[in-house]
Amino acid sequence: MERIWLDDNLNIKKLDPNDPKDVYLANQLDKDPLISGINGYLYPIGVTFNDIRYLFRDGLYQSPYGIYVQEKPVGFIELSDILVIKNKKTVDICYALLESERKKGYASKTLLEISKKILLDVQKISLLIDSSNIPSQNVAKRAGFVEDTFIHFDGLVGYQKTK
Repeated sequence: MERIWLDDNLNIKKLDPNDPKDVYLANQLDKDPLISGINGYLYPIGVTFNDIRYLFRDGLYQSPYGIYVQEKPVGFIELSDILVIKNKKTVDICYALLESERKKGYASKTLLEISKKILLDVQKISLLIDSSNIPSQNVAKRAGFVEDTFIHFDGLVGYQKTK
């Protein structure tokens, strides 16, 4: 799978169920109760490996990616399909890092750099973050996202970045 380089070390690549590093990443994230537990914010990543159509889509959008530092998997990012909401093209993003890779700047840098690429195609990027997940809210702010005061429901806070 082709990598999208975000800087000299940080890159993303579409998840591949045949790549042992991607399987390891999915398994580790799925074991993290903050990410995929009963109160987790992501659908179990390992389940996406069962939908080949989802994994091998052409183009950037509606795809799950591994976040890598060189060849080392450190996290996950998923880009939605391009949606049109109130006449604006929008993409939703969700992300997670392995516990051992948090607080190293990888999430902020990934969001910052991938949002530059996405904003070439759309007018708005949206994030939904658990209101109790202050570290993730700080990641969003460091990457240039601002709170979307219209999106507050079910314990979630919306963040957005626009052109």
